[in-house]
Amino acid sequence: MTPIVAIDTNVIARFLREDHSQLFDQASDIFTRCQNGEFRLYIDPVIVAETAWLFSSHYNLPRSEIVKQLITLISPDWIICPQKRILISALATFTRTNLSFIDCWLIAVCERKGIALKTFDDQIIRILKKP
Repeated sequence: MTPIVAIDTNVIARFLREDHSQLFDQASDIFTRCQNGEFRLYIDPVIVAETAWLFSSHYNLPRSEIVKQLITLISPDWIICPQKRILISALATFTRTNLSFIDCWLIAVCERKGIALKTFDDQIIRILKKP
């Protein structure tokens, strides 16, 4: 059985941002070894949310760039990311709105599971009313 290794936001940030050469090399090694089948990577949806927040608040990256990088990151089969479809839906909403990623996540979860969402947030209400 192939072992599973979890990674945190710091590993993802160093890998995607390439802003610290030594840590980028270490992060890159993790992804290369995983891609080569040495182990599988587990990326929790909370870590994806934290990365989206970090990239938008600290790095001021455009939402479209954040979404592109995160979808590319979680898409390979050798990446274990629970609820990938919900994450991808949340990321799509994140791209086309000004909502926080957490709000986008909640909308995607409710849509996927057929759960009604009650909120006082006018922006979310407008999104929910769109066909």
